Amino acid sequence: MFKGVLVSDEHVKVAIKEINLRTLGKQQLQDLNMEMNILSQLDHESIMEIYAVYTLPDKLFMVTEYLRGGELLTAICKRDHYHERDARRVMWQVTSALQYMHARRVIHRDVKPMNLILTERTLESPVKIADFGFAAIDSDEIRRPGRFLCGTPGYIAPEVLTYRSYSTKVDMWSLGIVLYVLLSGYMPFPTDENGEEHVKRGRIVFPPARFARVSHGAKDLIQRLLMVDPEQRLSATQVLQHPWMQQYTHERQRLQAIQQRPLNRLMSNAVPSAIPPSSNANPAPSLPPSRRSSNTSSCGGVTSRRASDRSQPEVAQGEPSADNSGWSATMPPPPNSMMHVHDEGDDDGEDDNEEEDADCEGEEDG
Repeated sequence: MFKGVLVSDEHVKVAIKEINLRTLGKQQLQDLNMEMNILSQLDHESIMEIYAVYTLPDKLFMVTEYLRGGELLTAICKRDHYHERDARRVMWQVTSALQYMHARRVIHRDVKPMNLILTERTLESPVKIADFGFAAIDSDEIRRPGRFLCGTPGYIAPEVLTYRSYSTKVDMWSLGIVLYVLLSGYMPFPTDENGEEHVKRGRIVFPPARFARVSHGAKDLIQRLLMVDPEQRLSATQVLQHPWMQQYTHERQRLQAIQQRPLNRLMSNAVPSAIPPSSNANPAPSLPPSRRSSNTSSCGGVTSRRASDRSQPEVAQGEPSADNSGWSATMPPPPNSMMHVHDEGDDDGEDDNEEEDADCEGEEDG
């Protein structure tokens, strides 16, 4: 993995993945072509963006956006688990991306915390879906029973383990596992050789030590996502309509209402006027001549300009004042595929989007 910047805008950093084509078999080449074709057709704020692909006789370079926050799994391990409010925000971002993908018949087939990348190294950082190596288009070929296993153990849906036909609902099962891990820091099913049997039965246990403070709504959503029968399993659209998820909508609306409130109203509510009206104001005590400034006077602890210094030339009505110029912003040109490529060493000490070894999985008794 390399890191570079776009020539058109050196503030935009990119990740460059080098792939040796000579080491890939026929099926791997087909999966690689599928991944690039799918990514090039997707455009969503919660899906990693691909900028360009360069091909040489024996190598391929895939240029994507640079996500410096690392894997969601690492963030979970550092925090032990997520608070419901933060887990709900992550779930909303991932589910909205899955809704967008499923509407275009795209199945990710490997949704897990290791493939959910934070854009920055903060808790509030947005999360994006990455690694579309197992992605496919929903078709009769995919739905044909007897297909080979595809996915990561512990996140694979029961219908895939039993070699039945499957659809976009396999991503929703994996999403239920992600939510369980977010809220508890543990996997819902064992990951040993007997783990598949637990998955096929679909019996969910919420240990009190981990779920005592988790709301009933969050547990209900997990149960509705981890339904063995895919026909009864929630779709991405239904997840966004779930009461527990709708709380995020209300939280966003309240935040937007606060941000859109006029600034002067915020100031009037938060800070009372420091200078009382002139009709009721008492004159400030005079300072000795040696301490009085020639340009300023003190009033209620606030330094203000003297009345004689505040007088300004009158501006005719309809004529703009010279010092009343506004801000102007120019959008940067769209990024192109030209870039400077740096070596593997980071100049600013930032980490690449490489996978970090972290294991949050644990077993719960009975």
